[in-house]
Amino acid sequence: MSADEEDITGPENEVEEEEEVETEESRSAGSRLSEETWAEIENAYELGTKKMPELSKEYGVSRQSISRRFKTRNISFGTRAHELRQAQANGVKAAAASKAGQAAIQAAESFADQRREWVEESRVDGYKSLHQVQLIAKKQVAEAIRNNRPMASIDDDLKAVARYQKILIDNVNTRLGILNADAIVDEASLPELLIRDITDEEIHAIQTNADQDDDDGEIIDEVIDASLRDA
Repeated sequence: MSADEEDITGPENEVEEEEEVETEESRSAGSRLSEETWAEIENAYELGTKKMPELSKEYGVSRQSISRRFKTRNISFGTRAHELRQAQANGVKAAAASKAGQAAIQAAESFADQRREWVEESRVDGYKSLHQVQLIAKKQVAEAIRNNRPMASIDDDLKAVARYQKILIDNVNTRLGILNADAIVDEASLPELLIRDITDEEIHAIQTNADQDDDDGEIIDEVIDASLRDA
């Protein structure tokens, strides 16, 4: 008989390997065990994790008592060892899946942080570029005025600047669209909503500012009308 076959021996053969005198105390110990404890003993034996001598020593029951119970219940060593192997394999798979899941979460968080940086970079670059376009247009207008040249003389130059500005705007919008920038909300930058009743002083200040805005609008209209008359 091979070594493997000896491992899967039945309870009656295990008892024959080493004779043990069953005492009254060890016999009564078996009768005092609960069904739950016996279930633990049977599971360990069928799964192949513990042999009869180990079980006898651990639970204080003679091997004869264990063997008799196993015979009546047709329990053999290692008959459910495949369940243990399957559980171990599932555990390895679960651990691997857990690691893969954690890695995926970390990768997603890393990409989210990187995307925020790209969005901010795109906005800053776009703002700087458009500011440069504004300076170019202002410079052309200023030079025309300084040299007493009509605005029509720089019309082609201003159109070229406008086309350049459109290209920049389209580029920025495309970059922000690819990054889905609208879905990114910086909660720290959101304004705090404060709801309260305004005071009489604040109402007076608002009315005063509104009157001032009307005066400013009238002044601007007068300046535009004067410019048109001079033209």
